Amino acid sequence: MTGGIEFTKMKACVLPQALNNAFYDVTSKLMGAKYVPVLYVGSQIVHGTNYYLIAEQTIMNAEKTKHVVKMVINVNENGNSLVEIGNVF
Repeated sequence: MTGGIEFTKMKACVLPQALNNAFYDVTSKLMGAKYVPVLYVGSQIVHGTNYYLIAEQTIMNAEKTKHVVKMVINVNENGNSLVEIGNVF
């Protein structure tokens, strides 16, 4: 792609167990893209815990378009939820 960033092959990072379970729970419900966690940034105690991470997003189109996205996932007694997802680049 002219003018675009060519991303290197990214490897999945190791996530804390609670976040690992939540990540695969929330991303399995998203349609049209696949996600791989590549950087665990940190957490914040709120209503439960917000986890911050960077992930590789692959759009399920003919070109398999890739993006680097920031994600915020909340884990609390009511379950897991995706709070935010947005492009980093």
